[in-house]
Amino acid sequence: IGIFTPSFNGFKNYGVLKSNKELVDKSLFRFFYPKDNSPDCTSHICTFRDDFDPFRSLNTEVWDINNSDIKSQLNFSKDFFLPFPLINPQDNKVKKVYGINNIFGISLSRVNFVIHNSKTIIINI
Repeated sequence: IGIFTPSFNGFKNYGVLKSNKELVDKSLFRFFYPKDNSPDCTSHICTFRDDFDPFRSLNTEVWDINNSDIKSQLNFSKDFFLPFPLINPQDNKVKKVYGINNIFGISLSRVNFVIHNSKTIIINI
């Protein structure tokens, strides 16, 4: 908490490059998860989908991040009607910044962060 978040680039599920530099005057709810279509991750992500309106009303973007390939993320997003992007980081640097551990390129846990529009982490859930 209180850690400044560096610039981050990654491909969202439609292959478009996203950057947190785009988030001027917006906060960001960033959720790291191990794998598309796993029962626990699917349940968790669908909770965010079902409770998406409060994020909008708080001027907060939701970005879910994992290392699944873009095609898998696109299918996962379509299958579950997700209103927010799934982001594939270009490398594991962003995970290292947030202290997310990997084995064989897969995150070992589901971790949530709220990042204030000042680009500092204010909540780690």
